[in-house]
This record gives sequence, structure tokens and C-alpha cells, in this order.
Amino acid sequence: MEHPLEDIATYLYDIQSNLQSAKVSGDQEHVDYQDACTLDLATFDNEITTYTNSLNTAQESFDNAKATEQDKSSKLSAEQSDLAGYQEDLAEENSNNEVRLAEYTKNNADLNDAINACTEALDLLSRLSTSPALFIQLSSQISNKLEKVREKLAKHLPASLTIYTPIINALAQIKNKANPEDVRAVSELITKLKEELTEHLNTLNENEVNRVDNFNTAVSNLNNNIETSGARIDQLTQDVADAQAEQVNQQSKIDSYSSLLSAAEEARTARKEQCDSEDSLYASDSDSRLFILFFL
Repeated sequence: MEHPLEDIATYLYDIQSNLQSAKVSGDQEHVDYQDACTLDLATFDNEITTYTNSLNTAQESFDNAKATEQDKSSKLSAEQSDLAGYQEDLAEENSNNEVRLAEYTKNNADLNDAINACTEALDLLSRLSTSPALFIQLSSQISNKLEKVREKLAKHLPASLTIYTPIINALAQIKNKANPEDVRAVSELITKLKEELTEHLNTLNENEVNRVDNFNTAVSNLNNNIETSGARIDQLTQDVADAQAEQVNQQSKIDSYSSLLSAAEEARTARKEQCDSEDSLYASDSDSRLFILFFL
């Protein structure tokens, strides 16, 4: 070789130039790659933040729907209990009404029978005054009528039995003939008894009218309560169903966002490993080039 040293110098210079060019190119590639890493990681971070927020929102909505279901279910149970109570009260009102109506009907019939018996006894007494010959027959019939009255008195107006005894005593005074004074005395007593019976019957009828009015009012109120309670139960039942459906909907979102979040976190981790690996490789290559350049 004519100029071996010059050739070596030229060779080394070319190597140095190539290394420097490679360094510049490598540095730029590294910067570009790390810029892409920064952008990708930022994108993943944004996705992770978005999915996390969406997941938290879905979880909150799920918890709210569950709380709503529990609240509405509790109110539904209470309302169903109230409805059952209204229905029991209505059944009791109807049952009591049947008993009270039957009792009233019987008492009304008994009092009317007693009043009619008094009327018939008075009629017989009037016949006794005009037909003394019928005394025995008529007095027996009068006694029978008054016995019917006594039975009714014992049931409904026991206090009026005090009138019954004087009537019987007065009848006993009528022996072989109908003494007008005795007949009149008995008639007055029976008339007084009839008036008491009539007054009691009127009171009984008035009380029954008031009782029926109160019964109808109570039944109307209970039916209104039952209708209102039934409407509330329907609404609460729908509210519970809506809350359950909302839980299913939000659970689906939770599952979806959880999957997306996990995928984004895994993708970010993988990308971060790639970026770190490239950074380590770049640092290693840079050290090698610097070492070579140092000895050149």
C-alpha cells in the first residue's frame, strides 16, 4: 500500500461518520417512538379514566336502584298489610251488619206483635163492654193476648213488666160481669203499655236508621281505602319491577365497563413494557456507540 495510514484514517473517519449518522438517525427514531409511546399511553390513560368514571356511575346507579327496590318493597309489604286489614274490617262490618240486621228484624217483629196484641186486647175489651155475656170467652182471649205481650216485654222492655201486673190484677177484678170502671182501668193500662211499646219501636227504628247510615259510611270509607290501597300496591309493584330492571341494566353496564377497563389496563401495561424495552435498547445502543466513538 502506498498510503496505508491515509487509508486507515479514511476508513476510521468513515466509520465515525457512519456511527454519528446512525446515532442521529437512532436518536430521532427513539424520539419518534417515545413520542408515539407518550401519545398511546395518554390515550390509554384517557380510556382508563373514562371507563373508570363510567363504571363508578353505573355502580352508583345500581346501588341507587337496589336501595329503591328495598324501599319500595318495604312500602309494598306495609301497603299489602294495610289492604288485608281493610278487607278484614270490611268483612267484619258486613258480618256485624248481618247480625245486627237480623237482631233488629226480630226485635221489630216482636214489638209489632206486642203492639198488635195490645190493639187486639183493647178491641176485645171494647166488645166486652158491649157484650157482657161474652165475658168468659173474651176475657180468656184478652189474657192470651196479654200473655203474648208479657213474653215480648220480658225480652225487650223488662221495666214495663211493672205495668203488666196491674193489668192482670185489674182483669181479676172483673169477675162475673164486666164492670165499666174495671174495663176502663184495664184499657187505660193497656193503652199506656201500647204507647210505651210504640215509643220503643220508634226508638228502635231511629237507631236502626242511624246504624245503617253509619254502616254505609264505614263500608264506603273502607271500600275507598281498599281501592286507594290497591292502586298504591299496583304502583309500588311497578316501582319494584322498574328498580329490578334498572339493576339488571346497570349490572350489564358494570360488566361491560369492567371488561373494557381491564382490557385498557392490560393494553396500557403491554404498551408500557414495549416503550420501556425500546428505551432500554436505545440506551444500550447509545452507550455502545459512545464507547466506539470514544476510541476512534
